[in-house]
Amino acid sequence: MNLTVLFGILFCVSFVESKESIDVVISEAGGIKTHQDELNVHDQKNPHSHLAEGDIMEPEPEEAGSEVVYEEDNDKSAVKSGSTVNDKKRRFRRSNRLVKRNAYKSESSRWTGGVIPYIISPTIAGDELDVLYEAIDDFHAYTCLQWIERTSQTRYVNITRTGGGCWSWVGMISESNQPQTLHLGTNCLNDKSTPVHEMMHAAGVFHQHSRPDRDSYVTINLDNVQANAVDNFDIKDADDVVTYDIPYSYESVMHYGSKYFSKNNQNTIVTLDSNAQSVIGKSPTFSFEDIELLTNMYNCAADCPAANCPTGAFQGGDCNCYCKSDSAEDPVLNCGEVCLEPDYDCACSERTDSCSAVSNSACSGSSGACECDSGYVNHNKECTLISSITCTELAVDCKCHLNTDACEAVDANSECNSDSGSCSCASGFEVDQINGGCLDTAGVTCDEADKECFCSQKGSDACSAVSNSQCNAETDSCSCNVGYYSSGGVCITAPDCTALGAGCFCQHQAADACDSLVFSLCDSETGACECDTSAYREEAGQCVEAFNYVSNGEDVYPFSESAESTTYFSSSSGTDNGAFGIDSNGLYLHASGTGNGDVSAFESDWLTKRGKWCINYGIKLNNVRVYTMYTYNGVNWGHSSLYTAGSISYFYKRQMVITANWSDLKVKIKVEPVQDRAWSVAIDPVQMKHCS
Repeated sequence: MNLTVLFGILFCVSFVESKESIDVVISEAGGIKTHQDELNVHDQKNPHSHLAEGDIMEPEPEEAGSEVVYEEDNDKSAVKSGSTVNDKKRRFRRSNRLVKRNAYKSESSRWTGGVIPYIISPTIAGDELDVLYEAIDDFHAYTCLQWIERTSQTRYVNITRTGGGCWSWVGMISESNQPQTLHLGTNCLNDKSTPVHEMMHAAGVFHQHSRPDRDSYVTINLDNVQANAVDNFDIKDADDVVTYDIPYSYESVMHYGSKYFSKNNQNTIVTLDSNAQSVIGKSPTFSFEDIELLTNMYNCAADCPAANCPTGAFQGGDCNCYCKSDSAEDPVLNCGEVCLEPDYDCACSERTDSCSAVSNSACSGSSGACECDSGYVNHNKECTLISSITCTELAVDCKCHLNTDACEAVDANSECNSDSGSCSCASGFEVDQINGGCLDTAGVTCDEADKECFCSQKGSDACSAVSNSQCNAETDSCSCNVGYYSSGGVCITAPDCTALGAGCFCQHQAADACDSLVFSLCDSETGACECDTSAYREEAGQCVEAFNYVSNGEDVYPFSESAESTTYFSSSSGTDNGAFGIDSNGLYLHASGTGNGDVSAFESDWLTKRGKWCINYGIKLNNVRVYTMYTYNGVNWGHSSLYTAGSISYFYKRQMVITANWSDLKVKIKVEPVQDRAWSVAIDPVQMKHCS
């Protein structure tokens, strides 16, 4: 949702972080999201930071406080269900305990007690009203959520129609005492799948194809997506949603179809499983996974004793276990009413032929479970012929203890470990890490450095054939002594470390290998001595102090306000490092101290030119937050922050583009220590100019 439609456009800000090669847009909704274009924003912070997802099919609603998703009138080619829920059991009971769910982690956007009051507009009537009630009935049949007709509740859902488009806010909106709209326009009530979809949004669920793991299941072809619908294909950050480890569901009623929002009749979504291409977007109601998600999301079974449900099943609000059915119209079935795997109490004695789905089993009247026939064993939830159980690799639980000959196919020198159920090498043999299988340790000689030769099993002189080495018990190989490095299986004397950045294998030398290069440390990855970047930087082959302006945490203003000039910041003595293609201009701040007082580094005078202004600077920091701030009235300041609790030890490029639609604009860069302890910052160099 484009916030500027609601709040107006004053100026836009975008930051480019070259370290990650992405465009980062600062939205006045308070969040940061990736985007390819500059974003128009306003000067005031919006307290409702979770506003706006989706494409705009209708005029922007006036409510604020939650995220809204707009759908198109996509024809799912689904036949209206002729079944009713009157013959379905109410499978899920209400619970007053709620937890975070596969949407916002904020508790403020969930419906209290799982109760969702609603009203229905008179514009929805006749057969379409019947379809809507079918959707409500499905919620009551499959979930513990209760859609109830509103009486005096101040927060409720207004199900209405004022035009085209199917859309809803995601979750309960954060504004107090006001309704929220669920819009069902023309063609939105052809069948119950669309109202179920929008009601899932209202309950707090995002699209299935927005899950953080969606790229492992589908490919989104944004080139085929209508421009105003791109947001509906956004992927959610794993920090913002939870999936409860529920598998990705192509059958989900929250999944778009192949050509949803296509601008050219080409696929907007392609499933990585080709068999699922014809499935997505065609669910007549909840999928099994949708129901499991809502059950977890609203903690429906909170008051139930723990149940030992079959694999892939979940516990419903009535404390029963529910398994996935083969019917899209009725996606779950009571696991206690069907026997699907051995050794699970499915009350098989109460029905005839109850174990027919569990091959090679028979019903046990005493346990109520299907038990495997003689010669068979429960292996991976199936009754498997014992003689067919074989193992193919070491250290993998293959239930070898069920068949005494199971490890023969792995290696002639392996045997079964009954405790782990896996095959392991017999005594006198070790795992061959290179070729696999079991290796006779006695037949491997220690004649090269860093070669696994099981030296720990061969006595104190095991590495005598490799000069200047000793046995490393962790790798079971001969490692070179301190002061030597391995090359071609031979230990060679490491050279002296005499220059910064020169490979001298310092990681293989004594701790003082870099002492001749003052203020340097050994980089174990490169084997070279490098400057200690916490306080020093390299200059002319030497490590020099990185910070030469000390403020002791007090407010400092090395650059006072000045009239407009070429650089738009006042000059200061000193030499910058000319990094990132920024011309040397004498503008820099190197500061350090102890404390938590604000340090203002730069502040411009009022800039009167409209259009784009570009700010570029390099920054290296420790224990500080750096704000790039801007204002058009001198009172309200918008800002972007770069924060680190530890340090960024390299110079990090920051670019800022401000599009000023007002005649007056002021910019400043502010440094603020994060905690009351030592801090340091280097902003060097700085450039600001009118760039359009």
